[in-house]
Amino acid sequence: LYPLWLTIGLRESIIASSISSSYAMMIAMAFGSMIAGATPLGGGIVGFPVSALVLGFSPQQGRDFSLLIQSVGMTAASFLILYNKHHLLKGQEEFVSKFIVLSLVGLLLGSELLAGASPFVINTLYTTTVACVAIVLMYQDLYHTTLTKPPLLTNDIEETDDNSSDNSQSASNSEQEVQMVSLALEYICLPIFAIAGGVLSSQIGTGADVASYLYGSIVSTITSLPRYGNKTKTCDNALTAVSVVVMASTSVFGSILRVTTTQDADSVVREDVLHAVFACAPVVVLGAPVGSLFLTQANKQRLRYIFYALGILQLCIFGAIKIGSNLAAWLTVLGSIIMVLGAISIHYVVTRQTDANTTNKDIEIDAI
Repeated sequence: LYPLWLTIGLRESIIASSISSSYAMMIAMAFGSMIAGATPLGGGIVGFPVSALVLGFSPQQGRDFSLLIQSVGMTAASFLILYNKHHLLKGQEEFVSKFIVLSLVGLLLGSELLAGASPFVINTLYTTTVACVAIVLMYQDLYHTTLTKPPLLTNDIEETDDNSSDNSQSASNSEQEVQMVSLALEYICLPIFAIAGGVLSSQIGTGADVASYLYGSIVSTITSLPRYGNKTKTCDNALTAVSVVVMASTSVFGSILRVTTTQDADSVVREDVLHAVFACAPVVVLGAPVGSLFLTQANKQRLRYIFYALGILQLCIFGAIKIGSNLAAWLTVLGSIIMVLGAISIHYVVTRQTDANTTNKDIEIDAI
């Protein structure tokens, strides 16, 4: 990249002007690119407030900058993952390929069908969703809750031995249920998440990465339950690596779509956006791969906490900068968060009650 960057800069005489006009963005993306390489969130969580407050970018310009700069940084991070951390993608090849193809379908649909959609509405939906996902995953991580039922006790097993025919029927029903869940995850949920991620990326410059991470987390959690296969849960670092590769491919194709749009003068990528991308390119091409180096077992828990914090922080930043005094938007955001917190509270109470009943039953059996 650096020889190409230097050649273009000297040929067009834009090195000094680009750096002087975008130095704040360069500093921001030094941190943002490392976040993008180490977490499922793109570097826009840092670049967005800087582009809006310092450079005065509109939502459309922010989207163009996000797609173009991620096509550099995420591609560099993907290269390092494939070269140095390919073990993180082992067994995920089919998932990655399907998600990329379907996210590109969403990218095309979003670019053509939602060209006039309100970036504010889409940004509000996206930031709220990411914050809610961060809250749910944080709850799951901190309280170590589970949806599985307690294992059968010895007395229970002795009773079931007398009802082998019932057990056979139950096993058959269980296999059918597992198959139905597997088909639903692959042929319904995966297309929905991938296409939605592509649509979001076409409108705000990111989204496919978080969508792939969220889908992978859901599948990993469900298939790790004993009744649905009891498979080993996919580690967070592997899901993050998948999200980086998915977003790299999405951003490259999204950038091609944007720079080749020339018919509508309002839709053309602005020159100041290109200058900002040019200034930040040599920064993110190092920052994103450095971020991906933190995808180790030792840093797994730290990266989880960073994701939780950034997931909530990006909503706060967006709210302060863009939502402002928009009461309807705040009611929507707060209503969504309250619903999630309510669902978590119900799950917590039910789980604790189930555990208490199980404990009492164990005590009674021990007494007998």
